[in-house]
Amino acid sequence: MSAHWTMFGEMRFFHPGIVRDARRWAVGKSRDRAAWVDPDDLELVVSELVTNALRHSASGYNDGGVDVRLFVDPAARVMRLVVVDDGHAATKPEIPVRSWGIGDATSGRGLLIVKNLVRDMGFTIASARDRFCLLWVEM
Repeated sequence: MSAHWTMFGEMRFFHPGIVRDARRWAVGKSRDRAAWVDPDDLELVVSELVTNALRHSASGYNDGGVDVRLFVDPAARVMRLVVVDDGHAATKPEIPVRSWGIGDATSGRGLLIVKNLVRDMGFTIASARDRFCLLWVEM
């Protein structure tokens, strides 16, 4: 059965405070439209995805930003969070399949944590030239 998505929020966030502002906005918007989503889990997921966009794309530049979109399929009780970066990333996201092998690394655990909090996740490279990345999760 395919989802019937309805957008209920879209916002572009700029420096400073991108992560904080995106987190607050998403939690506030989801309260009425996706009450089944744990707000603490959503805060963590937004923080990780937006931070990755800042760290790995042009979104992290002084004039960069991040687009955050929220969709809901109320019949299926699923909310979809989409984060779109400003592109020009050197690599594409790697959605982890296991936790071992990270060892003493100081990064690389964020998407693994996200993966364990959401129903599904994925990404699309929206432009081959600019490499805009659209990363989505379903909660």
